[in-house]
Amino acid sequence: MLDNKFEEQRNNFIINFKGKDEIDVETFSQSIYGLISLIKTTASIHYPDSNVKLNIVNLRKGSFEIDISTLIQFVPAVLPILNISLSLINISFEYIKIKKHLKGDKPKEVVYNQDNNQAEIINQYNEVFQEDSNITKNFFNIYNIDNSINIMFDPLTRDNARNGLKILQNNETIIDISRDEFNNMTFSIVESVDNNKKVLNRIDYIELPLKKPDLLGKSSWSFIYQEKTKDKTIDAKIEDEKFIEDVHQGKIKNLYAGVKVPVQMRIEQDIDENNFPLKDTEKYIIEKVKGKIIEPEDRQMEIKFD
Repeated sequence: MLDNKFEEQRNNFIINFKGKDEIDVETFSQSIYGLISLIKTTASIHYPDSNVKLNIVNLRKGSFEIDISTLIQFVPAVLPILNISLSLINISFEYIKIKKHLKGDKPKEVVYNQDNNQAEIINQYNEVFQEDSNITKNFFNIYNIDNSINIMFDPLTRDNARNGLKILQNNETIIDISRDEFNNMTFSIVESVDNNKKVLNRIDYIELPLKKPDLLGKSSWSFIYQEKTKDKTIDAKIEDEKFIEDVHQGKIKNLYAGVKVPVQMRIEQDIDENNFPLKDTEKYIIEKVKGKIIEPEDRQMEIKFD
């Protein structure tokens, strides 16, 4: 039989729904469904030749606490890893940690270090979280990871009897989410596959030569952008409302072709089903203007001596 070729591994963890000893059935079933979805999605990505089952092996009072056993079946020749079950659980929990770190917002910046295969995830509060590069890329590119976590925490936001969620392994707390964080854990970070999937590149600081501003409306501005040593004209939407307001009120006057605007810019590009960027789908967004307009030196000299 084919089953004889499979090896089985088990690993247990505890999930503690903080609050009352009893729990609403709908809260429990939906939250556990999200957790199962996350672990199975993780298995399909990292260990596609495996089969995963989750079993409840114990219920305890003291909030509402359950022991869950993760059973994974795999072919040793295909997945020659010492403890796949433990690895699967740990990777799944890393995805939850990334979501917790982001605090309900998309990241401010993600920096990948090719030397050590690590990534720095910087949230909107400039807090840095170190993570494995592959885990990081999967989180930001695979909708089902983010959505499974959304499903897991959504019922908890509506159940006032729950004041937190804790996950433990070997009596050690791995994840601790307070009630104040529940809403953040339900905000979508990754776009649905049904929408255009996008790859994002955020440039924290760049001085863009201005080609054509929009001094009265809210349409795109034209800039010169150097891409792979080549200059090209781009049209960029400006999200910095304060800057636009100052322009409309005449507080910023030195806006003419040739000045440089120091900005934080985001580049969005559609990707195909294989996560490859699609040509000519780039969109440029100025998230923030980060300083004073930089005028050409010859113009500054002219103004100074007149």
